[in-house]
Amino acid sequence: MIELANRVAESWWSWMGAMLWQASLLILIVSLIDMLVRKWAWPQVRYALWLLVLVKLLIPPTWSLPSSVITQAQPWAQERIERVWVPAGETEPAAAARSIAATPAPARDSRPITETESMKPVWQLHAMAVWILGMLLFAALLMTRILKLRRWHRTQEERKTIPPWFHKLLVETAEKLKLGHLPAIVFSEEAVTPAVYGLFRPVLLLPQNYTDSLTREEAEHVLLHELAHLKRGDLWLHGLALLLQIVYWFNPLLVWVGRPAMD
Repeated sequence: MIELANRVAESWWSWMGAMLWQASLLILIVSLIDMLVRKWAWPQVRYALWLLVLVKLLIPPTWSLPSSVITQAQPWAQERIERVWVPAGETEPAAAARSIAATPAPARDSRPITETESMKPVWQLHAMAVWILGMLLFAALLMTRILKLRRWHRTQEERKTIPPWFHKLLVETAEKLKLGHLPAIVFSEEAVTPAVYGLFRPVLLLPQNYTDSLTREEAEHVLLHELAHLKRGDLWLHGLALLLQIVYWFNPLLVWVGRPAMD
């Protein structure tokens, strides 16, 4: 049983270890490019730029082009990671056997493994246990926030009547964007700016008395902006990003990616 768990943990680290440095390197490169182009580039360009990080987290770390920067940096990064993570006293062949490289693993030590060694948990198994505990913790925190939002949403419903002209404009804007379903509208004193939330039943959140001071043209711009999030599927993309942040919670750079880089 321990031997099987050790093999699973080593396979887990071959994925997570490679993904850790590959994703981190890509985030640093994208951040640098974003800083250079943010003053003149269209928001769509920056949006697509940060989507590269999301795509990277979805594909296996072994997928790469021979000419890519990540492939060229792989031997250097692998050596540094092994220096930090390989426990003291572990033989060189054993360390090489657990290499995180995308290339075929080198031959293992020909020395026969004793029964005592096969029953001893490897360090990757302890690391995987910490990873699982971290995922459970962050998943519980996310569910707590979702349940809190649902309870808050119930207290905000039916507290303010939508002006007829605003509802008509909402329908016209949705038709213009070819949006199949209209979002519910909730007014709240706690809201600072308009926002949309909810995957299956989207909600347009507006500050209290927000429509009282808006012209029709201003209201149309607000609706076009918020409904565009629904049309593009931004809420689903944000949900996927949250799940990936839970899976790769040990990478602190993902907090930087998860920030609202653009609205």
